[in-house]
Amino acid sequence: MSVREGLRIARQVQAALFVAIALQHLALLIAPRRQPHCAARLLSYVDAQFKALGYERETIEKRGYDMLMSALRDHLSEGDRKAGGRGRRLVRRSGG
Repeated sequence: MSVREGLRIARQVQAALFVAIALQHLALLIAPRRQPHCAARLLSYVDAQFKALGYERETIEKRGYDMLMSALRDHLSEGDRKAGGRGRRLVRRSGG
């Protein structure tokens, strides 16, 4: 199953946790492909969703998170990484 397919299914069943997990995987895929700013914003949104849902990353999500953070460190300055926090606003706007 692709990330896109997983995201589509999660949205269909309105499973906020599964959407957030799929978005983290999507961020990992796009971070090294000249889209690190978008990946940082997605990660910020995912972090806020996990917090709102009371979810802690399990082993596979932790590994993906570590890989994503490494890619972001390679492609973004520290200031750019902190600016990714704008993604948290998406949670408030969507009712999360």
